[in-house]
Amino acid sequence: MKIALIGFMGSGKTLFGKALSKFLNYPFIDLDKYIEKKYNIKIPQIFEKYGEKFFRELEKKEFLNLKRKYKNLVLSVGGGFPCYRNNMHLLKKDFFVVYLYVPFEKSYFYIKNDKNRPLVKKGKKFLKKLYEKRFPIYKQAHVTLLADIPIKELIKKFLKIIKNKRKYL
Repeated sequence: MKIALIGFMGSGKTLFGKALSKFLNYPFIDLDKYIEKKYNIKIPQIFEKYGEKFFRELEKKEFLNLKRKYKNLVLSVGGGFPCYRNNMHLLKKDFFVVYLYVPFEKSYFYIKNDKNRPLVKKGKKFLKKLYEKRFPIYKQAHVTLLADIPIKELIKKFLKIIKNKRKYL
C-alpha cells in the first residue's frame, strides 16, 4: 500500500509519516528531504537559484520515480506539491491520500521561525492567503485527519479508517 501525506506547512506530515511508517513497517520518505539529499542542495537554495517552477518540476519527476520504485511506502510531500498542475490527480491514482489538517494559526506557530521554508519569508498575510487557496485542493484527499492531536491517537484514527476502506490495501 502506498500512502501519501499532504497538508500545509507545519501540519506534522514528517512527524506523522515517520511514526506511521514504523508502525506499518513501510519505508518513509519526505520528498523535500529526499530531493535535498539526492541533489545535495537545500530547498531554499533551489528556489533562490532556479525558481519555484524549476523546483516543482523536479519535485514531480522525483515523485514519479519513487512511485514506480516502491510497492509499500509512506510518502510526505511538500505543501505545494498537490496544488501544482495535475499532481493531486497523480497522488490519488496510486496512493491513499491523507490530508493532515491543522488550523492556520497552529500551523503558522510551528513554521514562523523556520528559515528552511522559502515561502515563510513572505509573511503571515501571504501564508494565510496561500493556506486558504490550498485548502480546497487538500480537501480532495481520500481522507482528512485533524492532526492537532498526539501522534499515537492520530495513528489509531488512521488505522480505523484503513480498516473500513479495505479496497485501498
